[in-house]
Amino acid sequence: MGSSEADFEPKEGAAQLKEMMETLRTPRWAVNHDIAAPFEALGAFYSREGKISYAMPLYLQAISILMPPPPQSNPNLPPRKTSAAQHS
Repeated sequence: MGSSEADFEPKEGAAQLKEMMETLRTPRWAVNHDIAAPFEALGAFYSREGKISYAMPLYLQAISILMPPPPQSNPNLPPRKTSAAQHS
């Protein structure tokens, strides 16, 4: 009845987790390292067990909570005009 590592799809799980974290509102007292710590701890557990494909998405999630990537520009918005472009 145990599942193998091949049954686990880390990218799909990470996407679902990210969506869930974005929709949940955390209380004001919760800080990023409080939220990231369980991901890191579970990643460390799987790493010790030799299940790196389970550990890596957890480590990456912890890192993305602590150090979020810069915002991406929206491709649906028109490009911003610089002052040089406005004068031409």
